[in-house]
Amino acid sequence: MIDSELCNSKNYKRGIVDFDFKEFSRKFKKIKKEKRITQADLLSDIAEEIGFSKSTIKRWLYGKLKPQEWDDIVRLSKVLETSPECFMKSSYQDKIYEKYMEAREVANSNVVSDTDEYCDYLKSLCDFFDLIDEYLININT
Repeated sequence: MIDSELCNSKNYKRGIVDFDFKEFSRKFKKIKKEKRITQADLLSDIAEEIGFSKSTIKRWLYGKLKPQEWDDIVRLSKVLETSPECFMKSSYQDKIYEKYMEAREVANSNVVSDTDEYCDYLKSLCDFFDLIDEYLININT
């Protein structure tokens, strides 16, 4: 489960957090087992509660479609008696680490070049770290 402060409408729209089909599927199967009901019955219950068709819920379940709006995830989590962050994932930390390692490689090689490729690389790093700064501001407000 990811940090609850990351899980909000703005970050979902921006792709900082994304719907985790595997977690939804796992939770769905767990509830089905606990309640001892069929998949069709649970799909019907969820669809009725949140106002979506069974086929839409099934697409979410099998990773064919993700909820379009953050409010859909919030309603889904309420029906399944859990929090929205249980269905969310983020590769943001992985991206930060990846960019950090790239920056270290450049710094360690002490390569100074004014080629377009090098400048583009540094610009992409700066752009990424600007996003990080914006993210940190968002979770601290």
